[in-house]
Amino acid sequence: MRLRTDENVPPSVVRALRAAGHDVASTSEDARSADDRTVLDRARREQRILLTSDHGFGDLVYLTRVAAPPGVILMRFEGSPSSMMASRLVPILASREDWIGYFATIDLTDVRIRPLP
Repeated sequence: MRLRTDENVPPSVVRALRAAGHDVASTSEDARSADDRTVLDRARREQRILLTSDHGFGDLVYLTRVAAPPGVILMRFEGSPSSMMASRLVPILASREDWIGYFATIDLTDVRIRPLP
């Protein structure tokens, strides 16, 4: 899967995703301090699903109607160690064929998926 991670995704999670075979572009590595609109635009132009922990992307996509990338995955693992994030996230991403066209929220117990506008 082609992903763009927001700056708030820990480097250990980026490494775990890459080790699992995902093509990951990391905002921490190539666009440090970019604002949310820039991150969304880069993900859209690169045709990558955005992976983030920032709830503000939901507002940008649904309320402000900023042009969305192919998909958005919001991780809600507040206070969890990055090793737990990776161990939860990697199998969930593998469990579904197509994340394109959806805004997904993943937490410790649930996965919620709804269509992008």
